[in-house]
Amino acid sequence: MSKPTILIGILLIILGVASYFLTDRVSPTALIPCGPGILLVIFGLIGQKESLRKHMMHAAVLISLLGTLAGLGRGLTTLPSAAGISATLMGVLCLVHMVMSIRSFRAARLARG
Repeated sequence: MSKPTILIGILLIILGVASYFLTDRVSPTALIPCGPGILLVIFGLIGQKESLRKHMMHAAVLISLLGTLAGLGRGLTTLPSAAGISATLMGVLCLVHMVMSIRSFRAARLARG
């Protein structure tokens, strides 16, 4: 699950940077998706080590949960604006990561017996 975590993290970073530049660098808050993105990339990279994978993936799911709540909570209330679209996309990306992770956790638990 570490590679999908890294991929979602990179997509969040791209979203933040693109939002910042597409809104003519008006507000640095457009870079907010970069925060969870950077954390997901870091957790994904550390999680490639077998002994740390479980802990890092659980930390990544926590970041995804917070990103989902913050992104969808803020995004859906301000949706017609560029900030609303960016926040909603962040929430959706984090939600996708969270669902994928939970499915992976369940599969791992079933495989253990």
